[in-house]
Amino acid sequence: MPTYPTSTEIIKGSSLVKGKAYVQNVKFKDSDRTLIKGTVYDINGNPLDGVGVEVIQIDSSSTIPVLTVLGAVFSEADGVYAVSVEVKEDFEYILNIYNPLPL
Repeated sequence: MPTYPTSTEIIKGSSLVKGKAYVQNVKFKDSDRTLIKGTVYDINGNPLDGVGVEVIQIDSSSTIPVLTVLGAVFSEADGVYAVSVEVKEDFEYILNIYNPLPL
């Protein structure tokens, strides 16, 4: 089984604002695929369940950047989310983090 490079971002609940997206830009070295995995916590350090993580790829090779939504995942009860993405050289990636919906 192949192994892939990873990037881990710890997002504190205090960084999340109700109704607004948290944006984290990530740039990878040239590689085929990578696993983006992280954990989302509330302000008290407790893991957050159901937080949405949207992954967007940016192609800046032309005058006007092209944004492509690759998909979205949700954090589990332990706050962990993970998504596998195909990495393309010189592309950038945005992670938009959304607060969980109230139950």
